[in-house]
Amino acid sequence: MDAKMRKKRIEILLAINSISAKCNCISAKESTDCDNCKELRKLGDKLMKLLNKNREGGSHKDKQYTFPAERPNKIFTDEMLSFLKENAHLYTYKEMGEKLGLTDKQVQTKCSAMNIKCKVDRDIYNLYENDILIATGYIAQIARETGIAASNLSKYVCGKRKKTRRRLVKVDESK
Repeated sequence: MDAKMRKKRIEILLAINSISAKCNCISAKESTDCDNCKELRKLGDKLMKLLNKNREGGSHKDKQYTFPAERPNKIFTDEMLSFLKENAHLYTYKEMGEKLGLTDKQVQTKCSAMNIKCKVDRDIYNLYENDILIATGYIAQIARETGIAASNLSKYVCGKRKKTRRRLVKVDESK
């Protein structure tokens, strides 16, 4: 954005700011009749034209800037919500997502909003120092027990870091 365009943009924004301070409209019905709201709409259109004019000069000649459409939101049905509430302690977010046809992030977000805790899939590790077993448990437990930060412990996972006296080995639970 060049200096001339920036100056125009700032002028429009200052005008919008001064008019919006004067406008006392609360509802949509009031804003349709309000002169200040009409002026705000005009200034908003002017700002959008300025923005689109700026984009035309660049590599996006055929693309006009528009406000993004509302994000498509996967609607959780009542059955899905009751399934989440009843079975959260049995499944991880990933397993719940597979059962509901959602991603694990969608399930995690919804569970967080509803204050539901899902089963956590944690791995158990052994921490060795010079081939001597120091601690066993989840990374957080080992961190509390040894005083080593959890972020540092993850560096000791076998294969990630060479030439160290400490090793963190994942325990195979199937044995």
